[in-house]
Amino acid sequence: MPDFPAESIHEDEEIYRELRTAADRLLGRSEGRVEFDPTGLVHEAWLRMEGQQQREFANVAHFKAIACRIMHRVLIDSLRRRKVERASLTLTIDREPRPARRTTIQALSESLQKLHAADRLQYEIVCRRILGGMTMREIASTLEKPLRTVEREWAMAKAWLLMKLSDEKLDA
Repeated sequence: MPDFPAESIHEDEEIYRELRTAADRLLGRSEGRVEFDPTGLVHEAWLRMEGQQQREFANVAHFKAIACRIMHRVLIDSLRRRKVERASLTLTIDREPRPARRTTIQALSESLQKLHAADRLQYEIVCRRILGGMTMREIASTLEKPLRTVEREWAMAKAWLLMKLSDEKLDA
């Protein structure tokens, strides 16, 4: 697997724009007291990435997937620290023309944790798709899996996630 040095990313304007777009997508759907703007969220994620052991990435898509996951973590940590656990967001599960789901950031985070414990591959696919906005081909490439496998796992993970989020809504 080829290594993609993190240092080369810092100066790439296109990657930076894509990360700002992903941050805007994460923040734009949230309601409640969020302390970041897209630029601040990208910068905070970058600072967290600087402190991590992993400094090499398979490719740009792998880097973006990790960065988007860290931006989500930064947002969750900020809301928990400020005790805004019921802050809500509009979640677009897929790019299909269906209504977006309303859920809480806390419910999404808990659902992702449960998915991680149940099926690591599905968790990786969901994070890359929902948080990173990656296409199925990009996901298959970064995970080094056949496209058909990724599509099948996505369908199962999406159904599971929709069920969990629906259950959370009934409990609220």
